[in-house]
Amino acid sequence: MKVQIWGTRGSLPAPGPHTVRYGGNTSCITISIDDSTTLVLDAGTGLAAMGLEAPPPPHTYYLLLSHPHWDHIQGLPLFAPLMCPGNHIVFLTEPAPEIGQQAMSQFDGLHFPLCHDDIEADVRLDARQIGEVLSGCGVSISWQRLNHTGTCFGYRVQGPTRSLVYMTDNELDEVTGDVSYDTLLAFCRDADVLIHDSQYMDDERPFRTGWGHSFLSDVCRLARRAQVGELILFHHDYRRSDAEIDAMNAAACATLGNDVGCAAACEGMTFEI
Repeated sequence: MKVQIWGTRGSLPAPGPHTVRYGGNTSCITISIDDSTTLVLDAGTGLAAMGLEAPPPPHTYYLLLSHPHWDHIQGLPLFAPLMCPGNHIVFLTEPAPEIGQQAMSQFDGLHFPLCHDDIEADVRLDARQIGEVLSGCGVSISWQRLNHTGTCFGYRVQGPTRSLVYMTDNELDEVTGDVSYDTLLAFCRDADVLIHDSQYMDDERPFRTGWGHSFLSDVCRLARRAQVGELILFHHDYRRSDAEIDAMNAAACATLGNDVGCAAACEGMTFEI
C-alpha cells in the first residue's frame, strides 16, 4: 500500500518561494488500499491538491480526521471527488462522531458557496469500530486520544507487512499531559514509520509550551524510546522556511544517529506499508 503526503504544514497554509521544497499545504496523507479504495488522514488544503489527481469514479475514500481545526478540514470543500457521481466519501467516526459533522458543516452556503445538496458523491458517516472497516483488505486501524486543545486523535495503521503511526497536533509532556506519556509511547511502540507533530524547536519552549504541539527533542526522544523504524517530522510551522526545516531535520538526524531513520515530511513524499 502506497502512502503519499499531500500537505505538511500546521496552523495555516504557507505558499511562497520559501516553502517550495517542503510544500505549503496543510495536513493531508493518503494510503492507497487498492485500486478502488483510499484511506485519507486529515483533510487540510493538501486534500484539494490530492483531489486534482484522483482516479475516475467509482472510488471509495475513507476519511480519518484527527480533529476539526481549520488547517485539518479546509481542503474538503474543494475536494474534486465530492462532485463526481459514483464516488463514496465515508467519514470513519468511531472516536468522535461530531468531527465528521463539523467538517461537513462547511457546506452551509456561508463558509463555502456550495451546500450539502450540491454534492454529487455519496457522503456518509460510518460509526463502526474503525478496526473492522478495512479488515477485509488486510488493514487494521486503531486510535489514540492526543494532547491538544479540544478533541484530537492519532491513528495507527497496520498494513500487510508494515505499520504507520500518524500523530499530528500532539504535545509531548512527560508530567502534565492529559494523555500520559507512557500511553503515547505504547501506541507508537515498534511502528515502522512514525509521522509526528514536530512544529517547534527547543529554543521556542519558553513561549510555546502548552500550545498543543511538540518540540523537536521530545519527538526524537519518543521515537527512540518507542524503537520506531523511521521518524517523519510533520506539521511544520507555517513560518518555517525550507532552509529552517533543513536545519531541524539535520538536528534530528544528529540526535537519533543510527538508532532511528529520520526525514522531514515534504509534499509528494511516498513510501510503502
